Order: sequence, then structure tokens, then C-alpha cells
Amino acid sequence: MEMTDLKTKMGHYYNTSAAYYSKLSKETPTDFEDYFSLIDQFGKTGRLLEIGCGTGLSSYLLSQKGYQTVGIDISEMFLKELKNKERPNLKLEVGDACDLYQFEDNSFDLVCMNGVIEHVPEVEKALKEMSRVVRSEGIIIVTSPNLLSPFSPIKFILRKVFFGTSIKTPFFDSVGGAALAVLKRMVAIVKKRFSQDPEFSLRNPEFDAGGDFDAVWQSNAIDLEKYFKRMGFEVLHLSYSHGGRFEKLLVKLFPRTAGAIAMVVRKK
Repeated sequence: MEMTDLKTKMGHYYNTSAAYYSKLSKETPTDFEDYFSLIDQFGKTGRLLEIGCGTGLSSYLLSQKGYQTVGIDISEMFLKELKNKERPNLKLEVGDACDLYQFEDNSFDLVCMNGVIEHVPEVEKALKEMSRVVRSEGIIIVTSPNLLSPFSPIKFILRKVFFGTSIKTPFFDSVGGAALAVLKRMVAIVKKRFSQDPEFSLRNPEFDAGGDFDAVWQSNAIDLEKYFKRMGFEVLHLSYSHGGRFEKLLVKLFPRTAGAIAMVVRKK
């Protein structure tokens, strides 16, 4: 699919999908706890841009924390409910992650994107725009599922073998498929670790299927890390784990394989 056609199709989906809007509308403050903990740990008071803010709930909550918050989303439909909650330190508007033309260079202390980057077809453009609008010594935070993590197919295998249950995933639907996914992901991780430049590989999104089916980029910590280092940023944090003690230990030892990306970088 051509990039223009893909962007048009995705834009139409996020502006018309009642199912997706319904899912976002059910979010509560507890859904943002891990994300906000990163902001609390690495952020500082000042001007904050949240890209892909959905209904605007997270931006609204961040404004309550004292940030001068601007939340943007590609979907006017998502923003309509909380648009009337705007206040002097909260502005919600329609915007494109790949073209932040309305913002000047070096205009934000903190730029955040929570569970959005995997839905962006032109990843490098979005990262370039984030890098442009954040100030010197400012922070960029990007969270996302790690779609190259071997942990999700391993969990699928364990659930299927020992409990006879499984989770719906766009990447495999059998024990054999999950085992093959583990192998392919480990090979991809090794290749990326030894490559010089990031490679933002795309996939065909599947709309209205739930979960990560609509993801267009095979999001992973290695590509993000390589990009930000190439741009001269200091990497402060890579990932986190929602698993048990053993998984958390593995993530601590091999952070780029974690199931959840929690990339925090500082602009020098």
C-alpha cells in the first residue's frame, strides 16, 4: 500500500471508528499510572506537548498536575467530549504527529507520546518533529508495546500449553506460530543491535480487530534508541515490564527485549 493511501485510510479510521472511540472513552486515570510515573520521574514543570492524546483525558490530568499542557490528536471525533474542559493551562486541538507546523522550534519542556507511535506510518517524521519542538535539556517520553519482544509469544505458548487458554494477537494464533515468532524476533533483535541505523519496518494494519491489530509500525526499543542517539539525545530509560519477578529480572538484564517500551531521552 502506498504511503499516501495508508495515511488516508488510517486517518479515516481514527476519525470515524465508533468502536475505537468507545474503547478510548472507557479509559480511567489508573490506565495512565505507568506513563505518569515516567513523567513524574523525569519531567519538570513547564510547557508539555502530548501527541496522540485520544479523548484528551490524559492531557486534562497532566494539566491538573500543573503542566502548561497542549494535547493534539489526529481525530476530531476523539477530542469532542473533553474540548469543553479547556482552561488557561490546557489546550486540545487536532494535529498530525508528522507535521507539528503550528509549534515553533524549541517550544516545549516535555514532549510525550503514550501508546501512539506504533500507529504512526511515518515514524521518522514524527520523531524528527518531536526532536524539533522540544527545548534544549527538555525531555521526550515515548511509550509503546514492543512488537519485537519475545515475551508475548513465550507467554502465549505457556498459557496454551499449561492452561489451554490464549490471547488474541495479530502476529500468531498457534503454539507453532508463536514459537516461530520467538525465533524471528530474536533474529531481528540481533540484526538491529548490530546495524548502524534504525529501520522503521511497517506492517499492514488490521482495523476494528482490537488489541495491536491496527499497529502499522513494528515498534521496538532498538530503533528508537538508535534514532535518538543519532540525533544527539541522551537516553535515560528504555523499557518496563508488567510481568512477574522473573520477567522483571530478564527485562533488567535485557531491557530492549521488554514487552513495553518506555523510552525517555534528554535533548542536549
